[in-house]
Amino acid sequence: MIRTFLLLWIVICALCVASFSQTKPTVFIAPMERGLNDFLTAAFFKKQVPVQIVVTEEGAEYILKGISIKGESKWYDTVFGDEKDRNQGSITLLRVSDRSIAWAGSAGDRRGFWDPVWTRTGQRKVAERLAKKIKKEYFNGKPK
Repeated sequence: MIRTFLLLWIVICALCVASFSQTKPTVFIAPMERGLNDFLTAAFFKKQVPVQIVVTEEGAEYILKGISIKGESKWYDTVFGDEKDRNQGSITLLRVSDRSIAWAGSAGDRRGFWDPVWTRTGQRKVAERLAKKIKKEYFNGKPK
């Protein structure tokens, strides 16, 4: 009876330790144009994307590559007092194990018509939108 109880207790403890020791996938964020990688790193922490960011490609399960573009403002945007930022970002999540594209997404920083003037724009907004998308669409639960 005591042996059975002890064995059952050991199995339960082992299952608890196994469930708590699940590791987060490791992601290396490659350098990007206009420093988008730094904004993405901050946004991943702010949006609590369930990954561990590493500083070298070695040992990373995923590599995040991307591009950042700043569009030109048109003359009529300035004339009518509607100066809008035209930042855009596109990222691709590469799975190292099978050298495939795991996820891709893009976002811009445009404010909506009803958004207040003081709302955040620029690369920071692009990075936060991309972090929110990748968390919702790919890292929500277990990665595929």
